[in-house]
Amino acid sequence: SLSVIYQRADSFRFGDSSVEIGFGGVSLTLAVSVSRAEYDISGVSFLANEAIYDGGYKSAKISGILPIGLDGIPLTATVVGGGVGVGEYTAMLVFATDSENYKTPEPIFASVRVLPLEVGVIWGSTDFVYDGTPRLPDAYFVNEKGVRIPLSVDGARVRAGLEYLAVAISPSQNYRLKNAESYFNIAKADYDMSGVFLSSTDFVYDGTEKRISLVGLPLGITVLGYTDASATEAGSYTASALISYDTENYNPPALPPLLWRIAPGEYDMSGVVFLD
Repeated sequence: SLSVIYQRADSFRFGDSSVEIGFGGVSLTLAVSVSRAEYDISGVSFLANEAIYDGGYKSAKISGILPIGLDGIPLTATVVGGGVGVGEYTAMLVFATDSENYKTPEPIFASVRVLPLEVGVIWGSTDFVYDGTPRLPDAYFVNEKGVRIPLSVDGARVRAGLEYLAVAISPSQNYRLKNAESYFNIAKADYDMSGVFLSSTDFVYDGTEKRISLVGLPLGITVLGYTDASATEAGSYTASALISYDTENYNPPALPPLLWRIAPGEYDMSGVVFLD
């Protein structure tokens, strides 16, 4: 018997089982076994791919020209495997052919790496005024589709202070944040003193002690004591108040002028008459 490999379109083909041989007027039938040939894929490459995340599917890339067999039937190939999000993937180049005369090549493997997209963080206002609630600047970025994406931010603070650090958090591994940190300030607040007034400002002398006090002070301000806030004799007085307040979070309160007076009394002359 004879064993050959398929190599020409006009000679043995895969599946042939015999051949007629003639020599010197004598012919005979010889059993033959024809095995499949191999495609020459040395010019075909399956290249590893490294790409930046953009929301699209990423896979390895095929390079070169797929061969056509001697029987005119081409070799085809399909790329299988890859991914969308950041990560490492394995892609496979799978071959196929309709030819009976050629072996189908084994798949070729390649790696696919998707890297995160770097995006810039855009910060909102970083200046606040103390109000007793946690404060943080807002932050967002614009994704690959042009959509504004709000970001979570760590580092909230309540007390007044300067240069607190806020840190933006990436919503997924597909994005690497640039400018992810920002400093922010919480300024001291002003007390609302619009409702503060003196309990009284005008008295009339009657021989008893007169006293004034501040009324309507905002929550958080306490009067520790007064100076010149009480008197008996008639006259004009300028009082002062020693106060306690939240010095960490508030500016010094602006107290109204503590001016008050005791007017001179009048004698009761209703019982006075001339005699004769």
